[in-house]
This record gives sequence, C-alpha cells and structure tokens, in this order.
Amino acid sequence: MLGAVIDERLPAVGNALQRTDVQLRLFTSEWFLALFCSTLPMHTVVRVWDALFLYGGEAIFRVAVTLLWLNRESIATADGDFVGMFAALRRCCSIP
Repeated sequence: MLGAVIDERLPAVGNALQRTDVQLRLFTSEWFLALFCSTLPMHTVVRVWDALFLYGGEAIFRVAVTLLWLNRESIATADGDFVGMFAALRRCCSIP
C-alpha cells in the first residue's frame, strides 16, 4: 500500500528504490513496529501518537510519506547500488 502511494506521490523516490532494488519494508518496518520511536525525537513521536489516536492508522502512513518527501532529493540522488541506497535511507530518514 505504501509503495503505491510512493510511486504516485513521489515518483523520483519510487524510481530510485526500484533502480537499486531496495524494498520499502526493509526500512519502514522499524518505523511501523516501533511507531517511529527509534526514528524521530520523542516530542515528535508524541505528536505522531496523538495523530494515530485521533485519525487512525492512516496517520502512520502520512508520517512515513512525509519523511520520504522531506528527503526526496537525497534519496533520488543516492549512490546507484543497494548498499548506497540503503545507507542513504538510514541516514536521511532519521531526525536527530
């Protein structure tokens, strides 16, 4: 489901992921299982949880798409192999 949204809304990111054969679930599973606790600062995580309780599961997908959108240029121009793309995703999709 998230892959279809990425392909539609962020085609450059979708193309980069397909080009390097990186699957979304390799890095988004941590986001979804931990509800962004290991990715975002705690004050942001609390806001994400508020949105989750108010709007349901759709909020989690919106946060994931927003993280990818904020880092779309870095992802789209990442090194052309699997390791380079995975490293770029780990580096740019976590906010200190």
